[in-house]
Amino acid sequence: MKNNVCGIKLSATAAPIIRAKSRRLLPYPGSKGWFIPTLLKNLQGCRHNLIEPFAGSAVCGLAALESNSIDELVLVEKNTRLAHFWKTVFTDDTFAERVLAFPLKFDGLTKEVERHGKKFRIIAADEENRARVLAAVDNQNDIALGVLLAANASFNGLSSSKNVSLTGAGWPIETSCMRHTCVQQKGTYMGVASTLNLPFFAQRIRQYRALHSRVSVIQGDGLVALLSFPNHFAFVDPPYVAAGAGFYVDMQIDHAALLNALAARPAPWLATYDVHPLIMELVKKLGLAAAERSVRTVSNTHKPELIIAPSPEYLSSLAVL
Repeated sequence: MKNNVCGIKLSATAAPIIRAKSRRLLPYPGSKGWFIPTLLKNLQGCRHNLIEPFAGSAVCGLAALESNSIDELVLVEKNTRLAHFWKTVFTDDTFAERVLAFPLKFDGLTKEVERHGKKFRIIAADEENRARVLAAVDNQNDIALGVLLAANASFNGLSSSKNVSLTGAGWPIETSCMRHTCVQQKGTYMGVASTLNLPFFAQRIRQYRALHSRVSVIQGDGLVALLSFPNHFAFVDPPYVAAGAGFYVDMQIDHAALLNALAARPAPWLATYDVHPLIMELVKKLGLAAAERSVRTVSNTHKPELIIAPSPEYLSSLAVL
């Protein structure tokens, strides 16, 4: 196996959790904002093109591109709607204006509602805003806008009732799974109207659009694309073994084939995975190296994740980052 001069150095002390909310345009289950510092650090001094074969929210690849840590970025996404969204971001000059023109209503009025046995004051217009989002999601003439609004109006891009990505086939978005605008004691508003920050979305879209000459978006199979770009640095964050089937639609992964392809890959790569017996067995069998890290979730709990690299030499230890 070919080793690259860019080795992975894992600190024995815990690193701060970085959410990357300031970067993220599209909330999506499994987003790897916490991995950005590690990726950028290990790209330093090594000019690469980068491929993300399972793009999702694409926060890592886009962070590397915006920081000029890489020359070019290839985003690969199997989900047709999500791939369409990223193609629109990088190719459609009118997308930012269409986002700004979306009719959100802020009338300053509130009303009291009861949910789950608790009483809240909510913005009266928020139900109208939720209805507008649902209509936008169903609008086949502007799929990209529907993807953006649905993901940001929901909890981390998920339907809480079905635990299915809103960008999946059928789009199972329901008003019950969308954020409610609750006026809390400190005056913090949570809900559709407050999470749909249209000026911010438009700003990020314009910033990404300016990078279009350095980005390629491919709708297709991640493993096939990975094999098609053998000389690109690869950041691989596939649907996980345990949770993948619940979060993503039509995303069955041959994990053995994927890890075998990575083990034989000539260019450097990093992968993230769930701590699962199947993955641990494959890592050992293929002579790869893995480090476990505790990651804080959006629900403020912690879960273990694996960082996998080509060889033990890539890892200074198996300690948590």
